[in-house]
Amino acid sequence: MLQVPALLEELMAAGRWPRTAEEQLAQNVGPLISPDRVRRLAPDESRIYLCVPPFAPIGRRKDPKDFFNWPSSDPSGIDYDRAIMIGDFGIGADSPIVLDYRDNPANPRVLRLRYGFDAPTLVGKWTVLAPNFASFAEALGL
Repeated sequence: MLQVPALLEELMAAGRWPRTAEEQLAQNVGPLISPDRVRRLAPDESRIYLCVPPFAPIGRRKDPKDFFNWPSSDPSGIDYDRAIMIGDFGIGADSPIVLDYRDNPANPRVLRLRYGFDAPTLVGKWTVLAPNFASFAEALGL
């Protein structure tokens, strides 16, 4: 089983990370993170939407659209059993943010699915957003 970083648990306990479905949905109306902070981390984005527990490997999530297996979702760039989704960049972004445990199970890095065009197709590629969760949380001011 993948261990959620202790800092993430602390942020939830302190109410700085959504804990319930209601708190998660409220981010659509009142974001937790300022657009400036989001842009510092991901210059092409202005919103971030943080997920609530339970955090499960993305390969075990109920996904009727099978999103992570779409060719544009770079299925070969991630290990579904060693990554958990912790957020995305808002409604319609289809750009998940995950903790990637492949290189360091005790201190996972943070990846995002970033899109570009390989004419004429939209192509996603998993890229490093932060070297670890602490850096990610610090960049967002959590």
